Amino acid sequence: MKNCDIAIIGAGPAGLTAALYAARANKKVVLFEGLTAGGKLAVTPSIENYPGASSTDGYALAESMRAQAQSVGAEFVYESVEGIDFSEMAVRTASEVYAYRALIIATGARSGKLGLENESELVGSGVSYCAVCDGAFFRGKDVMLVGGGERSRADLKYLAGICRKVYYVTQGIAEREDYKNAEYADKAVVTALSGKPLSEVTLSQGGTERVIPVSGLFVDTALTGESRLYAGELKTDKNGFIVTDEEMRTSISKVYAAGDVRAKTLRQVVTAAGDGAIAAATAIKELKAAKKV
Repeated sequence: MKNCDIAIIGAGPAGLTAALYAARANKKVVLFEGLTAGGKLAVTPSIENYPGASSTDGYALAESMRAQAQSVGAEFVYESVEGIDFSEMAVRTASEVYAYRALIIATGARSGKLGLENESELVGSGVSYCAVCDGAFFRGKDVMLVGGGERSRADLKYLAGICRKVYYVTQGIAEREDYKNAEYADKAVVTALSGKPLSEVTLSQGGTERVIPVSGLFVDTALTGESRLYAGELKTDKNGFIVTDEEMRTSISKVYAAGDVRAKTLRQVVTAAGDGAIAAATAIKELKAAKKV
């Protein structure tokens, strides 16, 4: 068994920022990431709304964050976490068990997908799962939004304000809004995607199919927390997102959550980084307090 002060699961913006803050405070930090640092950020083709980086690609930004955290002493373990023992305060990978004094969970969120054959190939080439993140790249163009519910209505408002036309596709009957450039497709399903970058979407509605030329497709189906490691242990909302207070504390002492895995309203790189900084600061403060007891 290996020991550390703060274990961090997930090397997206939240986890990387937490590692930076914790390591700079002279804490022994171990950060777990299954593949490569950056999470979804690393496969985002372009970032234009991160302060101080007017235009950069996600991989470059993620790599810069990783290098900065590593330069101040954060240790990276490129193995998937297979389990957490909250009572024993230990994280288990395939090869080792790590005992922690504080744990920060930053495992992100999982986007609901349409399940189409070439959907994954078109991510970054017309297909997006975040209208707020990527909508600006389609300013003045025709796009399609697939979803339903409160979040989708907010995304429709945003896209209608910057795009030439928005096709709003729902499996039910959508509540109408007064957007002159929005076309509603109720009880409809996207069945095919064409072109790379995306140029056409095939829509099935009422037993008929039609091909719609669009530059972008925004998929806004159910977003859920990556809850495999904490299901049934930590308090979550109905979608599996971890409930925290403003200082990122969860329902278990010395366990914190940061970034997209947390129950919150805005999921962006900048808010994830902010969460990570707060989680690390809270963990550091509470570890110091525990030493004095």
